[in-house]
Amino acid sequence: MEDDEDLPPPLPPPRALAKSARALSLAGVDLPPSFVCPITHELLEDPVVTADGQTYERHAITSWLASHSTSPLTGDRLEHTRLTPNVMARSLIREWVERNGIEVSPRGRSHG
Repeated sequence: MEDDEDLPPPLPPPRALAKSARALSLAGVDLPPSFVCPITHELLEDPVVTADGQTYERHAITSWLASHSTSPLTGDRLEHTRLTPNVMARSLIREWVERNGIEVSPRGRSHG
């Protein structure tokens, strides 16, 4: 397992601000569905993978797992509740954000 030092940094601080999938869609941005957390419905900032291979925003799945031992998508019991950073997703999302000039607010709070 990698240390946080080996991970790409989180997305940059806000400039002007939209992060929810709905806000980006309304702005005419073609947001890849795999870049959206299935719990928060917002652009992933700190993506992690659960035992069943699904990717979620860390704070959202951590809250879910505090009171569940199942997948929020399937309802199936998870073999374990350890979370693994999804380094590839984080990098791809960062590149997409920069390439598309998307300006995001920290931790999924959309503005505007």
